[in-house]
Amino acid sequence: MPMYQPLFESLQSIDNSLEDVDRFLLENLTSGNPVLVTLLTEFISRGGKRLRPALVLLAAGACGCRNSKSKIFAVIIELIHTASLFHDDVLDSAETRRGRISINNAYGNHLAILAGDYLYSKALSFLIGEPAAIQQATIDTVLAMTEGELLQSMHRFHISIDLHEYLGIIEKKTAVLMALACRLGASISGTDDQIAAFDRFGRNLGIAFQMIDDLLDWISETEEIGKGILQDFREGRATLPAVLLMKQMNNDDRMRFHSIMVNRKFEHDWNELLNFRDRMIDCGIPGEIRNKAGEYSRLALESLEGFPSSPELSDLKELTSVLLTRNR
Repeated sequence: MPMYQPLFESLQSIDNSLEDVDRFLLENLTSGNPVLVTLLTEFISRGGKRLRPALVLLAAGACGCRNSKSKIFAVIIELIHTASLFHDDVLDSAETRRGRISINNAYGNHLAILAGDYLYSKALSFLIGEPAAIQQATIDTVLAMTEGELLQSMHRFHISIDLHEYLGIIEKKTAVLMALACRLGASISGTDDQIAAFDRFGRNLGIAFQMIDDLLDWISETEEIGKGILQDFREGRATLPAVLLMKQMNNDDRMRFHSIMVNRKFEHDWNELLNFRDRMIDCGIPGEIRNKAGEYSRLALESLEGFPSSPELSDLKELTSVLLTRNR
């Protein structure tokens, strides 16, 4: 039974390779510290969508490569992604991750940060011997992700963020890693034009993916506090639903909306916050966000025009559609 949780029934072109990636991840978590090994093994065994390593494998296959190199690059991407989750959860004081207790909550912030540092270092160690362009692209991506987290931290618990600032944050925090995943996969055997095309594909897909992710945080059917709904807002992040909703508000409502976030008394203000959520839905903002995400998805698919037909290309197109219409 694979640990990964595919977004649709089967990524037929790469299912076996994703299982190999999971096995490789667990087999290479070597350390002299048994607590660190236990922590990392426990978290990675929880599984996940494995979206980013899937993009590596699909991009490689679409460019004609189906060898072990793509699996190594997929592991690098998943290590970087997991490291960023550990650090993000510390910064956000997150209590859960993937439906279970977060690493920082279970082991403490100190160990969670060190575990993230270890995974970043492990990822970079796999790049030894790779071309300078691959190394530089990976380093640039990690730097951009850090800048994105800094930008987001500067806006935490401040509701005054506009669409341009929001897009800048999600491009650096999410889209750049998905672009790197596609770039690494394509770089194994693709031409310069194909590599550039897949970089554009991953970047635009990443923006669309994050827009939908931020929407789902607001429209979850679960309305009990503590079950995940409006988690971004409660952690001080004004995401796209909030940005668009504020444009519909008068000054008094905007000030009240801001005070709910700043005061952080969410149990006391929960019903009022749900009323704001309902207003967001009544204003048609979910449809507006899906349309905006659709624009970026179309840009992503345009990047794939001209590639020869292949099982991987078909899976990429289906994956793009699923990411846009998903409800989880």
